[in-house]
Amino acid sequence: MAKLHTDNPELLLYLDGKLHITILGGIKLTGLDRLKVTLKLISTDNRQNAFRHNLDLYNSIQTEQLIEKSAEALDMSTAEISTAISRLTTGLEDYRAERLEAMKPKQPEKRTLTEAERKAALTYLKSPDLLVRTKQHIAASGIIAGYSGEVDQ
Repeated sequence: MAKLHTDNPELLLYLDGKLHITILGGIKLTGLDRLKVTLKLISTDNRQNAFRHNLDLYNSIQTEQLIEKSAEALDMSTAEISTAISRLTTGLEDYRAERLEAMKPKQPEKRTLTEAERKAALTYLKSPDLLVRTKQHIAASGIIAGYSGEVDQ
């Protein structure tokens, strides 16, 4: 089963059967119209023989060249490598989407008052001398330094 390991964003690892692909330098999160990568492909049948290539996975000509040349260099079928590269591209797209989503500012959770809190707030707001009481409570909280205890009206 194919698996993309993203523990180190600068050195992504993709394992697909006997093909191990390292994405050197990771991927850029910006520029969704391209997916430029530097790949190191290794077959588990011959770990001494590695194939390295720099390309844009969205460029079909570059991808076809990668598949043909790496299949020859690693003594694997083009179908195996083509399937792995297709799965890798999908995995990298999903990874990039997750990273972009995680970078979005989180919306603060909207707080809703319980019925008891709502009634207490309305009672406080409808009571006489709202401004005076509010100033006193703010002063008591320590927010206003040097508060003398007198309230202007």
